[in-house]
Amino acid sequence: MVKPLFVKSVSNGAQVIQTFEPQVIRESIASPKTIAMLQELLLGVVENGTARNIKNPNYKIAGKTGTAQKVINGSYQEIYYTSFAGYFPADRPKYSMIVVIDSPKGIAAFGGDVSAPVFKAIADKIFATDLDLNVVNQSKILPKAASAKFPYVAAGKGEELQSIFDYLKLPLKSPAQEDWIAASTGITGQIQLQLVETESAVVPNVAGMSLRDALYILENKGLKVNFNGKGKVLTQSISPGTRLTPDSTIDLVLG
Repeated sequence: MVKPLFVKSVSNGAQVIQTFEPQVIRESIASPKTIAMLQELLLGVVENGTARNIKNPNYKIAGKTGTAQKVINGSYQEIYYTSFAGYFPADRPKYSMIVVIDSPKGIAAFGGDVSAPVFKAIADKIFATDLDLNVVNQSKILPKAASAKFPYVAAGKGEELQSIFDYLKLPLKSPAQEDWIAASTGITGQIQLQLVETESAVVPNVAGMSLRDALYILENKGLKVNFNGKGKVLTQSISPGTRLTPDSTIDLVLG
């Protein structure tokens, strides 16, 4: 509990005369027992309640849905504010957030149906990029070849690969940092770089690239892209080097 603070500082022109700091009146808003009970209830909203549609196996979310009718000209209308306020991961809270959507369209205009999925989409992105929270699945890490001296290298932008290797203090000299590169670790432990052809009128090789990079290259070549799966590009339906036909559709398989 913090004492209300209305004035942050008093200044005379550019000179600050006095500053005011927040004052804590009470360290905790309730007893540990009450807080634990409330946390269990908020977790139950996602596990079994009105926001169970955002329950997922990767991490737990706790929060509360909200749906409020608008008052227009003194009477309630079938127009709503929908919200979801919560925090995650529920068992070791680090982030809190509230999503409020004004006047959602459609039949299911409730917090659990409208605002909660938006909350989860944002939370998924944060969780996936926070290395302290996102526990790595060791089974998905590519094993290092017995004779290799370097880590596995996927395809990417030359300057980005160079930056990573510089940070790891590993020897790599990208031949063209502004170009796209397909990189792999050879059996001798040497990094072998291969430029990805993006300028000529042929279909480029996007194997090993992230979906984001592959979409950027292929769509700029005028191709329509369908994809299936998650991860890096494993295969592409049009072979690299094939003469480019604008508005063609290429299918990517990720894994």
